Amino acid sequence: RVLFRSDRFALNADSQLTLGARQQRVVTSARDRMNAASYASGSKTSSPRAWEMALRSGLNGALGSGISVFGRVGESFRTTTIDESYSQYGSASFDSIVTLLEPQTSRDHEIGLDGQSGSTRWRASAFVNYLNNEIHYFAPTFTNINLPPTRRAGIELDGSMQAHARLVLRANVSLTEARFRSGVIGGNDVSSKHIPLVPRETFNVSGEWRIEQRWLLAGSLRHVGKQYYDNDQTNTFPTRMPAYEVVDLKLMHDMKGGRVSLLLNNLFDKQYYSYGIRNTAGTSFNAYPQRPRTLMLGLELSI
Repeated sequence: RVLFRSDRFALNADSQLTLGARQQRVVTSARDRMNAASYASGSKTSSPRAWEMALRSGLNGALGSGISVFGRVGESFRTTTIDESYSQYGSASFDSIVTLLEPQTSRDHEIGLDGQSGSTRWRASAFVNYLNNEIHYFAPTFTNINLPPTRRAGIELDGSMQAHARLVLRANVSLTEARFRSGVIGGNDVSSKHIPLVPRETFNVSGEWRIEQRWLLAGSLRHVGKQYYDNDQTNTFPTRMPAYEVVDLKLMHDMKGGRVSLLLNNLFDKQYYSYGIRNTAGTSFNAYPQRPRTLMLGLELSI
């Protein structure tokens, strides 16, 4: 059951206020029919809520026209899925277990500027999110858990421009610091430690070139910075997951009734992995390599 209300108010010709609230009642039930143990079934009712207050105002004068300042505060939530409540090998006997978690909640704050001049658009913002009961898969116990309180803060820059009548360029940069605010995981104090699997910096540069009316060539360069390995909540493993860059290309042809596309992913055959996990002893890690250079043909049909 969901109750939701959102309103938008014009304070003046250049300013707008948005208010919204949501109340939800969620019942989660799970049971393993092949396991009669009491820990293999359960039901939980929760009543998470969310709200938002956002203000946007245009700026004129010294900064020029077409520029707006915006700010937002609010609270959001996420409830578990059935997959996150059920673990095939989660009990001490390595049989199935149902773990009913608390909803993940976040108190969100954001402030920034954006603007447009002709076909050029840009946006710059700073954010900080205070999370409670963040839902996380904890590999040592093969179960999902609620993390201790966490904090994610950073800045984001976005831009796009029509560089030519047939060429559009886009770019995005994100700098993020993610840390535990307090708490204990696996018997270890993780206060102020970095959260694993959150890169400090990422950026993406992409472009689309309209070769002619029915042909489009798109390309992107993606960079992901270093990250702490999964299961390294104490940040004691001697190395971090290495940064990597990947270039992808896509050629598309629109035709009557559909589209044909040719994708060339990992153009320079980069050897990299986007996920790695430290072993429990902290002496080594396992990594899952991504695909090498890959060529794929796609066909979309409109019926």
